[in-house]
Amino acid sequence: MILRLASSNANKARELERAVPAWKIELLEADDYPPEDGETYYANALIKACFGRTLAPDGIVLGEDSGIEAAALGGRPGIHSARWGKPGSSVDRLLRELEGESDRRARYVCELVALLPDGTERRGRGTLEGTVGYERRGSEGFGYDPIFVPEGETKTVAELGNEWKATNSHRARAARALLAAMAGAVCLLATACGHASAPTSAHDPKPPRLVDKCGDTPGARAARPFWLHAGDGQRLYAIGGGAGTTGVVLVPESPPGDVCGWLPYIATLEHAGLRVLSLDYRGTGDSPLTVRRDAYAFEQDLSAAVAELRAEGAKKVILAGASFGGAAVMAYAPSLDVDAVISFSGETDLPAYHLDAMGAVPRLRVPLLIVDARHDPYLSIGDARRLVRRAGASDKRTMFFPGAWHGWEIIEDAPYAQKARALILAWIRAHV
Repeated sequence: MILRLASSNANKARELERAVPAWKIELLEADDYPPEDGETYYANALIKACFGRTLAPDGIVLGEDSGIEAAALGGRPGIHSARWGKPGSSVDRLLRELEGESDRRARYVCELVALLPDGTERRGRGTLEGTVGYERRGSEGFGYDPIFVPEGETKTVAELGNEWKATNSHRARAARALLAAMAGAVCLLATACGHASAPTSAHDPKPPRLVDKCGDTPGARAARPFWLHAGDGQRLYAIGGGAGTTGVVLVPESPPGDVCGWLPYIATLEHAGLRVLSLDYRGTGDSPLTVRRDAYAFEQDLSAAVAELRAEGAKKVILAGASFGGAAVMAYAPSLDVDAVISFSGETDLPAYHLDAMGAVPRLRVPLLIVDARHDPYLSIGDARRLVRRAGASDKRTMFFPGAWHGWEIIEDAPYAQKARALILAWIRAHV
């Protein structure tokens, strides 16, 4: 399968080919690429892909943007990583700016955008957590690889080498996520194309039936179970249903929360003409943690869910979560391709799960709705209001209800649950 990459970077092309051997990457070189002035990796990747389409009217065109985000620098250099300082000096500048810093945490991020021959768009995102070392080590790889030490490793990416990168790099993870997202549109495998974001694999068992998992509750027989694969290869149990061009990802409450708790609300949203997807995030329910996968890479799970809804035809995607799930959607939404966020009693921060919603919401630019009960034991009215005040979105509000109900109880168990569902549905329709 030939894909044309809108870039002159041969290192990136080789890395993508190693990650997905079925791909042959051809570079689309030009002297007049437009400026990368987007505010996100996705925006910059799309700029490149759209320009690449003018150079290659046929076939599949790829746009790619990537960077490194240092925690102590507030996420810098981020989307500016490739142009951070004079040519060849970016690594030295990062080491200088982190000099004396004890917090060396960082992550690699890669976003891929594919424009298909029929004009549709597919995306894949991959991240790699780690730390920044104190000096250059290793000779393979490129960019910041000589100073980036992946989580769980003691060597830099440049020391681990290209063979390691072919499976584990942020770009390899983004490539696999894109491969999965494209499976519903083009057959990239020798076998028949399977589910849009979860092509059937000989290693995947048949997903458990919802009736066996959740009991014969309303919606258990109608929802469709399937396997979803995150960008790092983690297999996730997911259920989907409904139709339409607006999709909703429903993220469960804290462990051992799973998709079963969302079933009544899924039926409500489907009846309203929405497309719905829920999943057991990694390490919970029927998504046991795969060996050597990051137990806290929940962003990968949410990214795969969003990509799946996009691949199925959703033009707008809402990210919604309850309790832990609410904190997760607020923490990760700024980095995901979503159009609105709903948090049902999402806590301000959950250090045990590496979630910091309060620290993330200033970067949020899409509409935000926080649903809470006035005497919620886990999210006070004051904290809910602080989250809204800190959110970077211009369109943001709280919706308070009586009692001490928490999370999905507000829309499923509380005496006013039907009214709450109607008000939230009205908000959804007004914002997407």
